[in-house]
Amino acid sequence: MINPEKTIALLNELEEAGLSNEQFRIVHFKPNETINSHRNYCKDRVTNTFDEGSNNVAVCQRLCFIAKYKHFIQSPESFTLLANVASLEIKMPNH
Repeated sequence: MINPEKTIALLNELEEAGLSNEQFRIVHFKPNETINSHRNYCKDRVTNTFDEGSNNVAVCQRLCFIAKYKHFIQSPESFTLLANVASLEIKMPNH
């Protein structure tokens, strides 16, 4: 299930692995969003679920994609490539 708690866990995992705010913005639908601001947004909604087909579901799916394939990257800069591929593979429903 895609929910705020899962998104928080993915953000923590990927930030620890080297995902930057610039790279996160590639997978998010707001151009100035940061890892921390999205994490805080999710923390405020942790008892809820995201609406099926929402942009937040797509963000979480993109983060799942990056987490699934992060073992292929050789440096934190490579997250840019994964973020771009995730964005191509998983479209934002409301954009």
